[in-house]
Amino acid sequence: MKTLNVMIVKSFLSIFIFALLFFVLILQLVDLFANLWRYLNNDVTILQILQVAYLYIPKCAAFSIPPALLFSISFTLGNYYSNNELISIFGSGISLFRFVFPLWIIGFIFSAGGFFFDEYVVIDSFKHKNEMTKNYLLHILQVGTAEERQEALSFIKTEFILSKKTITIQK
Repeated sequence: MKTLNVMIVKSFLSIFIFALLFFVLILQLVDLFANLWRYLNNDVTILQILQVAYLYIPKCAAFSIPPALLFSISFTLGNYYSNNELISIFGSGISLFRFVFPLWIIGFIFSAGGFFFDEYVVIDSFKHKNEMTKNYLLHILQVGTAEERQEALSFIKTEFILSKKTITIQK
C-alpha cells in the first residue's frame, strides 16, 4: 500500500509543478500585456517592469493553485485509467476511497497552505506591486502632457477606488 501511495504522489506532484508553472506564466503574461501600453507611455524601464512582475508572482501562484490541482489530479487519474492500471488496482481489492486518499490529503494540505500563503505573503506583495505601479505612473503626472496626465489620474483613481472597496469589505 505504501508503494502505491508513493507512486500516486510522485506522478501527481510532477504534473502539479508543471501545471502550476504554466498557469503562473499565463497570468504573468496577461498582466504584462494588459499594462504594457501604460509602461511604454510612461517610459518605465525593463528593470522596473520586472520588479512589478516579480511582486505579482505570489498573487499568480495563489490564483493558479486551484486549477493546477484540478488539472493534475484529473490528469493523474486519467493516466492510470488509460494505462489500465486502475483495473489491476481495483482488482487487487483496493477501494476507490483508499486509492484517492493520498490525493485528498494533498488537496487539503494545498488548500490550507493556500489560505496561509494568501494571508502572509500575497497581500503584502500585491500591496507593494500596486504601490510601485502607482509610483511609476505618477511620474507622468509631473512630466507628461495634459492628455497623459488625465489618463494616469483616471487609472490611479480606479486603483484607489478598487483598493478602498476591498478595505471596506474586509471591515
